[in-house]
Amino acid sequence: MTTDNDKFKQLLAKKDLPVLDDNFEEMVMDQILKEELRSSIAGQYVRKMYVFFGAGFVLGLVAMFSISNVVFSWGEWEVTIPPVVLQVPFVLLLLFLIDRIYKARRLSRGEMDVLDD
Repeated sequence: MTTDNDKFKQLLAKKDLPVLDDNFEEMVMDQILKEELRSSIAGQYVRKMYVFFGAGFVLGLVAMFSISNVVFSWGEWEVTIPPVVLQVPFVLLLLFLIDRIYKARRLSRGEMDVLDD
């Protein structure tokens, strides 16, 4: 009769230890470098997004409220453009910038990759 010790030795003899790839260290270091590059790019991207968002928002508000009714004279006709027509592009730009800031935040948190759009 074999004892529990003998069974355990047989079980251990059957076990194969995994062999690490020769390039394991290089692969790990490449992943670390990619992660560092991604976080560096994300930081720059987030800073630029905040600056451009603020500048665009302020300039858009100034333009939207300073230009109330634009009147174009075309021969005998006068075309008046209401403020709503000028506000629609501003709102669309604002939504686009909010989307970009949202993606930049996700990028900085590591929830999305640099190449994802």
